Amino acid sequence: MFEALAEIIMNKSEILRILGTESNAVENENCTSLCVNIYSENIDVEVTIPYDIHELFYEAKDKQGVNLVNNQFDFYGDMEVEDFKECLLDIVDVITSPIL
Repeated sequence: MFEALAEIIMNKSEILRILGTESNAVENENCTSLCVNIYSENIDVEVTIPYDIHELFYEAKDKQGVNLVNNQFDFYGDMEVEDFKECLLDIVDVITSPIL
């Protein structure tokens, strides 16, 4: 069972391939996740992408460092990998947006 699970979990290289070089993703100190920072005029958003599960963690702060919102998304079910990839592509869309 765990072997089958390992086959569907995306690894670091797969996540980086989807995010691309413009994401400036940085690996955390424990080498267990990638962090992507998105900066705009009014807020900063940090997205944490763990390697071992299909989850994303978001945290938005204003320029004074006040936490505005934090959230997480879990992906489950038959479309788990596809939904996770789609969410990663949404992050790429934000990062490459001309509005930022």
